Amino acid sequence: MEGRNLAAHVEEGERLESVHWYLLPLVEWFANNWNSLLHEERLPIGNAAASVREALQETSFPPRAVEAHGALADMWYRDWQSWWCRHAIHVASEGGLFPDVVFRRFRDAVEISWGDAPSAGTPAGYEFVESAGAARLSPQEVAAPLHQVLSEAVGHLTKANPGSERLAAVGRTLRLRCRVGQRGERLAGPAGLGTDR
Repeated sequence: MEGRNLAAHVEEGERLESVHWYLLPLVEWFANNWNSLLHEERLPIGNAAASVREALQETSFPPRAVEAHGALADMWYRDWQSWWCRHAIHVASEGGLFPDVVFRRFRDAVEISWGDAPSAGTPAGYEFVESAGAARLSPQEVAAPLHQVLSEAVGHLTKANPGSERLAAVGRTLRLRCRVGQRGERLAGPAGLGTDR
């Protein structure tokens, strides 16, 4: 991200430049959430901060007036969790230690914000090097390299596992998400209608 290595971290006093974990769940998550990452802007609760990551932290708990009404609090948590699951790569970590990176559309750009938010099970002395930050890039600057990396990852994994139904499915999903002509699904997010047409 703009010359930053968001995966660089310190572990047991040693700086490491990458994280190592299962790649397929992350590839599947990107493919399944492609339209939300690049086209959905509005947070379910409100934009309470300068970056999406900060806004999610600020809105992770409902105000006391909402929390006092059980049904409203349940709806708050459900909407917040659903949006977070479509935009934060922590969702795809499956037990790995990933940096806290969140994507969303921001007007005519794609915002990527990051920070060090320890996951459950993070050992003492393990922390990501990059402090909290955000960048806004054109959709093409995000989509083109991301699609290339995902396609190459699926290709590499498929060569090693040619009969994998799971890899075939993620390859199909990736090809379909990037096709022009899925306007109905892409317009639903910016219109605040969610992902279910």
